[in-house]
Amino acid sequence: MRTNVLENKSMLVVTAIMLGFSVISMSISGVFAANSGAIWTTNGDCGGEARDVNQYQIGDVVYINGSGFDPQDNPYDWSIEGKPGGASADPGIVVASGSASVAGDVSFCFEAYTVQADDDGEYGVDFGGKGDNYRVEGITEPTTGTIVIQKNAVPDDAQNFSFTGELGVFDLDDDQDGTLLNSQSFTDLTADTYSITESATAGWTLSGVACTGETDSTWQTTQGGVDVTLVAGETVTCTFTNTQDVVDPGEGTIVIVKNAGNDTETEFSFTTDTTLGNFSLFGSDSNQTLEVPGTYSVSENVTTGWTPDSVVCVSSIQDEETSDSIELDESETVTCTFTNSQDRYSVRGTKYEWPTEDGLPGWTIFIDENANGLLDEGEDSTVTDQSGNYSFEVLFGEYSICEVQQQGYTQIVPADNGCHTVDFGDDESGVRNFHNDRSETPDRDVTRIIVRKVTNVETSDLFTFLADWTENFTLTGNSEEAFNLDPGTYSITEVDLPGGWLHESTVCTSDLGGQEPNDEIGLSEGETVTCVFTNDKPSDGGGGGGGGGGSRNPEPEVLGEQTEILPAAAPNTGVGAGGLDLMGSLSTLIGLVGLSFVNRKK
Repeated sequence: MRTNVLENKSMLVVTAIMLGFSVISMSISGVFAANSGAIWTTNGDCGGEARDVNQYQIGDVVYINGSGFDPQDNPYDWSIEGKPGGASADPGIVVASGSASVAGDVSFCFEAYTVQADDDGEYGVDFGGKGDNYRVEGITEPTTGTIVIQKNAVPDDAQNFSFTGELGVFDLDDDQDGTLLNSQSFTDLTADTYSITESATAGWTLSGVACTGETDSTWQTTQGGVDVTLVAGETVTCTFTNTQDVVDPGEGTIVIVKNAGNDTETEFSFTTDTTLGNFSLFGSDSNQTLEVPGTYSVSENVTTGWTPDSVVCVSSIQDEETSDSIELDESETVTCTFTNSQDRYSVRGTKYEWPTEDGLPGWTIFIDENANGLLDEGEDSTVTDQSGNYSFEVLFGEYSICEVQQQGYTQIVPADNGCHTVDFGDDESGVRNFHNDRSETPDRDVTRIIVRKVTNVETSDLFTFLADWTENFTLTGNSEEAFNLDPGTYSITEVDLPGGWLHESTVCTSDLGGQEPNDEIGLSEGETVTCVFTNDKPSDGGGGGGGGGGSRNPEPEVLGEQTEILPAAAPNTGVGAGGLDLMGSLSTLIGLVGLSFVNRKK
């Protein structure tokens, strides 16, 4: 909205127009009655009352016309104002104004205002106390668009073709019977990117995907489909063209179809005998091979994060076929569909209070998808239970697990208010705990040094320390010991690390501010210096994750049709054995990751 879009600061002298001649001035006394004069509006140029315009669109030019005004009352003020009470997009706002002088008892006209892009509704025009109204039919910006999917079969055929993606699951064909259409329109779609994938169809090859539409929308062909980035107000039409395969007499056809649900990004590899050769497929993809009659085999290799659910082979002549022994006859088509499902992994842990190791309920733990350390809208989160426990069920991948800090606590593990990293690609299956310490007002009657051991793995291994104020002493992982001392200068070092452990850092911090070197700690009266020795033990799989928690991977135990990796301290309460024997004794790997958080309350 705006005020005084057109504001006439100086006097506007309007040349009167009579019978097509310009008149500089005219004075006819005694012909103007009280309250005489009338005005009307026209669009784009001047005109008589018969051309009065009451409807305008954005970009139109409003001209104010009038007659019967006494020049002795010059100048006359004029304005255009939005009607109040919601009738206008500019309620009570003057969008244009100025002043004008008339010359004699004749008609006059002048350009007053150009209708703006955000004008809409009723507007009132005033000239010297005389009024007129007009209405603007504003342009409503579109909020949705349309995607049209068309099927072109070469040649035309009654074969049904299936589609999946963000537009849903639907079928099209390209014949004349009308049972199925050869196109489908999806309207009222919000501006976004939509993936459309055509499922593999035996005997047909997807030979191309072509899209047309307005220039602001874009599209990118993918494996077996297209991604359309739709702009509101636009329509994009994508045509999927399929060509029927030609089979020579005496040859047969083997079609391998990969079914991975809605996943189209994962690549699955296959091994065949030397005649067919090895190949890879993406989800909802297929590979077709023409072969002479004979016996062939196809097997799917293990894909991390996926479990083979089934392999079904169908013969066009109703023969019994299996993927490891396809007996191909002349002109026979055998279609084998390999179906996989994504493995589910468990991330779990406990929220502890340092150093009591009591579980803390009511703490929010979340999966930080954008790695900014904050709980953002849409990110998966949970709250610790009465024992401080939490858990997430996730797919294969790498995750950042964080907590929402609470006042009165300081996070000890992981250090520096950090987050845990879980990478199932590194055989991640350890337990990690978040430790937070309840912070209290420093006791200035006590002078002390606190030695704290922080490890990325919960461990009972003993870490040895050499201090000049006491005999050698040991600490286990994620523990501490306090020593009340007199003011003075002290040193503390860690010696003889247990096998497999790496030294990460040593930091000594004073509660009076600043840091002290661990080999020369200047301790003042009433001061507390905390020395944190941080150690890391890499996981067996080369991974590990992010400061605090975790353990080396135990051997997985088979539970029914799943293989569950249990943390070192977790008992197996599963039911009996007996695994799923598909494609060479593949089974579902359930990675069980425990993470824990401990904070110190302030």
